[in-house]
Amino acid sequence: MIAVKLAVVSNFDTRLKKLLRDLNVIDMFDAVIVSSEVGYEKPDDRIFKCALEQISVEANRAVHVGDDEKADKGGANAIGIACWLWGKDVQTFSDIQDRILVPEY
Repeated sequence: MIAVKLAVVSNFDTRLKKLLRDLNVIDMFDAVIVSSEVGYEKPDDRIFKCALEQISVEANRAVHVGDDEKADKGGANAIGIACWLWGKDVQTFSDIQDRILVPEY
């Protein structure tokens, strides 16, 4: 079985965790990293390092899905995290699933 860890890395404010709780989805994530709480925002590589530390994953084993070329792709790639841009590299959640979950033989 493949274990996939999910984290939110967002340039949002302190309302994000409450919003995720209110939507009953916060438990879907292994970590939620919010720029207003950690003191730096994307594309600063420290926010991505925070996420990696919290989920105990090495950069070369992680993928960041974002929608901003500079903040998401630039920041993630700067520390060795692959980045797929929503609407360009991936169009649906199924696309992400198909690219992450490679079948075992």
